[in-house]
Amino acid sequence: MATILFLAANPAATSRLALDEEARGVEQELRMAPYRDAFAVRALWAPRPLDLLRGLNEARPAIVHFAGHGAAADGIVLPDEGGGQVVVTGEALRRLFEEFPQTVRLVVLNACFSQEQCDDVKEAIGCAIGMNAAMGEVAARRFAEALYSALGAGCSVKAAFDQAVALLHIYAGARGGADAAVPVLAWRAEVDPDRIAFATGAAPAAASAPAAEPDGSAVVRAARRALNGIDERERDLAVQTLAGMDDPDARAALVEALDHPVRSVRIAAARQFPDRSDPRILRGLVAGIAPEWDRAPRMDDLVRPLHIAARKAGAAAVPELTAILDEDGELPDGLVGLIARILGDLGAATAVPVLVRLLGRDGPSACGRAAEALAKLGAADAAPAVRPLLEHRTEWVRSAAVRCLGQLGDRSVAPGLAGMLQRETKDVRREATRALVLLRDPAVAPDLRQSLADPDLRVQIGAARALVALGDPSGLAHLLSLLARRPDDHDEIDEDDVEIMVALLAHAAPPPVATVERRLEHYRSGYLPEALFEALAASCPDGLAATIRLADRRDLAGSIAERAIKALERVEAPEAAAAVTRWRMQR
Repeated sequence: MATILFLAANPAATSRLALDEEARGVEQELRMAPYRDAFAVRALWAPRPLDLLRGLNEARPAIVHFAGHGAAADGIVLPDEGGGQVVVTGEALRRLFEEFPQTVRLVVLNACFSQEQCDDVKEAIGCAIGMNAAMGEVAARRFAEALYSALGAGCSVKAAFDQAVALLHIYAGARGGADAAVPVLAWRAEVDPDRIAFATGAAPAAASAPAAEPDGSAVVRAARRALNGIDERERDLAVQTLAGMDDPDARAALVEALDHPVRSVRIAAARQFPDRSDPRILRGLVAGIAPEWDRAPRMDDLVRPLHIAARKAGAAAVPELTAILDEDGELPDGLVGLIARILGDLGAATAVPVLVRLLGRDGPSACGRAAEALAKLGAADAAPAVRPLLEHRTEWVRSAAVRCLGQLGDRSVAPGLAGMLQRETKDVRREATRALVLLRDPAVAPDLRQSLADPDLRVQIGAARALVALGDPSGLAHLLSLLARRPDDHDEIDEDDVEIMVALLAHAAPPPVATVERRLEHYRSGYLPEALFEALAASCPDGLAATIRLADRRDLAGSIAERAIKALERVEAPEAAAAVTRWRMQR
């Protein structure tokens, strides 16, 4: 096997080059070549002079490829230990390669104005490629890719060089062959570059049976070696290679990479794992999200892979996610909250113990989302652990605790929630009234009646709904008075109007169907959610008939019929189905 030592040097003071693209292109061309098993690529990024020497000793390469900057007659440019740069002369390179005459057979200096160094190097190893002028970055990359594509096909150095130059002529087109005139191939008098090849002893991969990746085992072995190497780029390429193979051994190696000791390998393996429903990828996805949490420009893009993987894994994701929360106490608070939310969405009761533990965390997102998840799971036994959050320093957490305890039906907190109606912030007061609707504790009726005069209209509506749920007539009277603030033929509906109408449709007997229908007939602008139509259709037979009439009207605002139809699609009644069918046929 011929090892290619790829040296990518771009010191800080020099202009930026896309050397990773050149490395990727070389690697890709060799992977697709007939004699791909005859080559291995070892990359060194930002190699200092000592790194170069170490790489030559460790890799014992047959080909040394330098990608970077040249300094004309002065030499090629490498970074130094102090963050600066050092110029390596052709004479210095000649002396260095004279120490490796039995291994290095070709040196490629893919750097501008490197012909002089090429001439020096060829005296040491017999054959070298350099550049006699400046070359564009894209052209340099194309030259390298074509060169190694030909070498991987079994061509000699001379034939591969000529093919790479021919490719530059093709791309030159009407601009002429300026780039094609830049590469030079130099050799000593006694050396014949037409007789130097690196793949003559191997059988072409294409000659084997094409049915089942004949060289898959060799590729997997090479990838495993790269995963355990020190070069980060090689490890990334190994993960990419394994992820792209349809091979059981490759899949097994990729599974091993999910538990790799190097964090970046675990993350790469999780992100590229072909089976997005495999719960084992969740740890790597979380590890990749954590360091980006506070600086991601688009949070949705960052967390979407975790949502997708958890949803596809289903119940199998729960033990992985709970283990992550139990084992890693350094995750960002927001990420912990996200995982708690996902556990609630998955609906697994086995997540309750870890969610209860999260209630004691200091971060507001973790404990607040944990309370919401416990409410979704209906974990009534967790109510005592949620109660202390009613005194949390963060308003949003107090709101989440109130909401959770209401949904869990914890009537023991009703007096405390009633007390919040007089002292809490607007948002917490709103949540308290909603919770009291669910708890239905007659003892808090005086507090609710007092809240009918609250400065916040939503609190008034919530208190009135709670009173209606208790059978207190003052609640219904207050809702009707609020609805009467505007005439029925007012053409704008706002969120407060919707709240009032939904409350009346849900609790009034009989519900004010005619009033709601008239308001919707006159609607021209404002807030119009589907929940209002669902409440109307479900309120009573007259409400269902009104919804059907609205769906059949063609003279109303366009969104009226659409929302009415969506509500009717959820109603199991022949007349509702018939209205939906009529609407679809007329569409």
